Amino acid sequence: MIADATNILLAAGRFSGLAFTAPLLSHAGVGRFVRVLAAIALAIGLGGEGGPSARLYEPFGLAIATAVEFAIGAAVGLAARLAFVGIDLAAEQISVQMGISLGQVYSNDQQDSSPLVTLFGLIAALVFIFIGGVDDLVWAVGESLRLLPVGVTVGPSSLIPSLIAGLSGAFVLALKIAAGALAAMLIASAGLGILQRMLPQAHILTTGLPVRSALGLLAAAGGLKALGWALEAYWPAVRPMLPAVWKGA
Repeated sequence: MIADATNILLAAGRFSGLAFTAPLLSHAGVGRFVRVLAAIALAIGLGGEGGPSARLYEPFGLAIATAVEFAIGAAVGLAARLAFVGIDLAAEQISVQMGISLGQVYSNDQQDSSPLVTLFGLIAALVFIFIGGVDDLVWAVGESLRLLPVGVTVGPSSLIPSLIAGLSGAFVLALKIAAGALAAMLIASAGLGILQRMLPQAHILTTGLPVRSALGLLAAAGGLKALGWALEAYWPAVRPMLPAVWKGA
């Protein structure tokens, strides 16, 4: 009985790590109490898949073991969150090139995200839900209980290969989404430079900003379209690696 309760507690720690770091689940709109309750419910439902706890713990040892389980779940959530980091990076680059985020570039007081970043984030969240991303995250942690039963320690160095691979994938995802917009802005900058040389009286700021903003809106529309297929192509490749992200698989 005590072993079963310990098993559920450790599994709840792993699911809590997922709930506090994974996309959508870690959103500010989802309260901490809701996340904890969801973690406990998932632990009761899926905690048995990891097998009973091999040993009993002293209170301090139990706290350490729970923290380790939280870190394992957090690693799974952060690995999935890297996709949204790439999307935010792409949206930020498009926003800067359009001139929307110039205030944030030149002033450290501007901490709010630009409207374009918010829009890309909302669309990415919808796509993530439609492709079953939330279900995949729960499955990944449940599968990790089978691959790495609760109570088994894992070294932090085993997370480094997965972190590097995830960051590389996030940058590739950002490049796929923002490539069209960045190329369009590069062409626009070259064209405006030629125009400035041919017509010196045409001030670059008065002519360039409206052109870049109009072109940026078209490019942003293309980026939103690319976001869907890029995320759909990215996620199936990441999904099988999530359960074993703790060992660099």
